[in-house]
Amino acid sequence: MLSVAAFSTRSPVSKPLITRSSSQQQQQLHHHWEISLPLVVYNGNENSINDSNHDNLSQHLRRAFSEIVESTEFFEVASTLDENNVDIMDNSSNKSTGKKIQSSHSHDCASVGSCRIPLFGSQVTVQMQLNLQSSGVEIPQQPRSPMPTRTVTLSIDNCSDNTEISWICIKFYESRASLQDVLDLSVLRPFVVAPPSLSKATTTSKLDPGVPASGAPLAGSTRTTAILESSPTEHDNDSHQNSIMSRLQRHGYVVVDAPELPRTNLVQHAALTDFLTEKSGQGDSIRTDTVHYLTRAEAAACGLTDHFDVLTSLASYLNENYEIEESPYKPLLPATEDSPLTNPERIQLAEYENSGFYTAHSDNPIVQDSSGSGLIRENFRRFTAILYMNEGWTKGDGGAVRLYLRSQALQYVQEVYSESEEPRWHVVDVLPSNGRLLLFDSRLVHSVEPVLSEKKRRALTLWIKRPMEGGV
Repeated sequence: MLSVAAFSTRSPVSKPLITRSSSQQQQQLHHHWEISLPLVVYNGNENSINDSNHDNLSQHLRRAFSEIVESTEFFEVASTLDENNVDIMDNSSNKSTGKKIQSSHSHDCASVGSCRIPLFGSQVTVQMQLNLQSSGVEIPQQPRSPMPTRTVTLSIDNCSDNTEISWICIKFYESRASLQDVLDLSVLRPFVVAPPSLSKATTTSKLDPGVPASGAPLAGSTRTTAILESSPTEHDNDSHQNSIMSRLQRHGYVVVDAPELPRTNLVQHAALTDFLTEKSGQGDSIRTDTVHYLTRAEAAACGLTDHFDVLTSLASYLNENYEIEESPYKPLLPATEDSPLTNPERIQLAEYENSGFYTAHSDNPIVQDSSGSGLIRENFRRFTAILYMNEGWTKGDGGAVRLYLRSQALQYVQEVYSESEEPRWHVVDVLPSNGRLLLFDSRLVHSVEPVLSEKKRRALTLWIKRPMEGGV
């Protein structure tokens, strides 16, 4: 999902509409948020008003919206749109009217597509609409035009806090290669760098990439530094300071087993159980785990503060000790030249049960750009850090992470298999043992091999990002 168009200095046009539920027993705020996305083409072009160009624009936007939804396991299609019919959203009630309309100029707007985000709750929806009539917007540095000035509106409903709004904007911003020839998504940048404040009732926390690595708690950073600078790796017997970083640099991964790393006990596991209610949304043919994204407060409530702090302190250590490759692009705040790596606010908790698996994939794969003529990285992820939580896990239990070494440049993950479906790549299997830390290049192809026992396989995962203004 990534290639970045030139940034605009225009401010995003947004209209937060906050209403309370009609139920007296529900006190939760339901938010409606709209962001107007200017069209790069069509605006001010008389030829753009004809039906043919309108239909082409609608089809292009629908295809791009579908690509964005399919690009992440956390989006689910909310409705199926055929070639001629579109849903109408009733913004006064934040619900679909269930009506179908013909895509024509006689209406104020037409839906391009809609999706749900089960991760944030079943009612959280995102819709993209094409505004058909004149909005009266004055195009910068041009006189007011009597012709229709078309825009596309991104509508987000029922998010509970600004963290969720920002996460959604990040996903669209990271996918802007699909839309860069049509929409100016640079207006989303302020939402990515500084999430919007919806109300006094919402949280003021920031979501990745808005969290600098240096923000990790000092205790966690001190502990992580001591572990990484004193512990030999799985394959290196020397304990000099750079053994872990040098192995990560040479092989693209490192496994750290150290008594100082936090382990997970039965009480902590029991506390986590209530959080594991959501499937990823990618489908059981791809992955079968149950996930939840933990805040630090949720981790603390489960007795996992040390786990959370060790993971979030890794980015700061890497900024100081890892020789990251140069890039022609400038860092995207809060990343800087000296500290190019940033942290998310939440970490993923994932659980696999018997026969559970995740097929071979990359956390930051190579994809085609919107024109189909170039290749780009899908997102900002640079390193994947996993802390395992499974006591007494053995090879017979299965569930190993299988790393396909030197696979960063593969465009198609199927290339790691031969026709017989046996791996033809050099692979390393890492068992998910309690207290084990696995750190690897997010671009590596990897899989979770099937769980072979009745044990539940759990892990905490954090994706360290390298956000850049010009691409990935």
